[in-house]
Amino acid sequence: MNSSASSNETWWARPSFWDIYSAAGGIGVFNTVFILLTNTLLIFTITTSKKLRLRFSNQLILSVAVCNWLYGAVWCPMKVDYIFTRQWRFGCWMHVAYQMYEEYIQIFITTWLIIVYNTCYIVERRRIQNPVVSKNKVLALRLGTLASPWVVAVVVILPLAMANLHPVWNQSVWTASYCAVILTRWADILLPCLCFFIPATVLMLQTLYVFVSLNSDSRSSVRTTPLNRAISRRIGVCVIAASLITVLLSMGEQVCNLVKEVYNWNNKLHVITWHVTDLLADFQKVALPLVWIFLPEIKEELGMKIKWRVGGRYFAEDAVEVTYYRNYAHD
Repeated sequence: MNSSASSNETWWARPSFWDIYSAAGGIGVFNTVFILLTNTLLIFTITTSKKLRLRFSNQLILSVAVCNWLYGAVWCPMKVDYIFTRQWRFGCWMHVAYQMYEEYIQIFITTWLIIVYNTCYIVERRRIQNPVVSKNKVLALRLGTLASPWVVAVVVILPLAMANLHPVWNQSVWTASYCAVILTRWADILLPCLCFFIPATVLMLQTLYVFVSLNSDSRSSVRTTPLNRAISRRIGVCVIAASLITVLLSMGEQVCNLVKEVYNWNNKLHVITWHVTDLLADFQKVALPLVWIFLPEIKEELGMKIKWRVGGRYFAEDAVEVTYYRNYAHD
């Protein structure tokens, strides 16, 4: 066991892998900056508009953005430091927490919240009549829906993962620079299914339904105004794009997590595959807020804020001038 741990500790530190780590670290810095920038912009746009933050669909988007922002603010800098220095300098239990959040908790929260968002869009398109309930019940249902992925992730997923740390890969083989976190085989299969593969299947089915419904709308003879049709189509395109980005960019990393015990990560091809899929999963957290910013109401609100900031003085002077002439004419 000690020889295995020693070989695992040193193979990735060979000079032949340094160019891979340098490239991955540089892209990691780029991803970290843009994860924080795009998600901060989305959070700011929604929270500073009363009209936006009161809509349940926007509250779901806000919850996903907060989850991604936490990943970019807390865990991404640690990962970039690990890639550049090739050693984990924040303690092994922090490394366990990092892997639990990146591989299971974050993806579980994101996928299930997007499923709820897509369901709300489909229900609205189908014009399903909502039951008449009191405001307090509606508020409780919304809070429960928003909180349930976070609660399940912390109360179910995290303890399940922590209880199934592989007995061979526990604290006894941790060193100052290498903190292996390997789960038992059944947990390595069950957790990715619960956190990604099952919700990803639901997302793809929802995407197929929305795609078919948008195509049928374009051929439908039902009378709708061009503006309403264009807005509905743009929202549908954003729903499809968000679902595909979540599934496709995260799938490589999840598949690698499933097969990493079958193959030894001891050659350049394996290391490149691991880094590419990891960077694509990080880029997903950049692309998602960019998609949602193009939702009509969020894009309009963001455009008003930018226009107000850039041209605030011009519009203020113009308003004063118009008011003066109106008062003068009235007199």
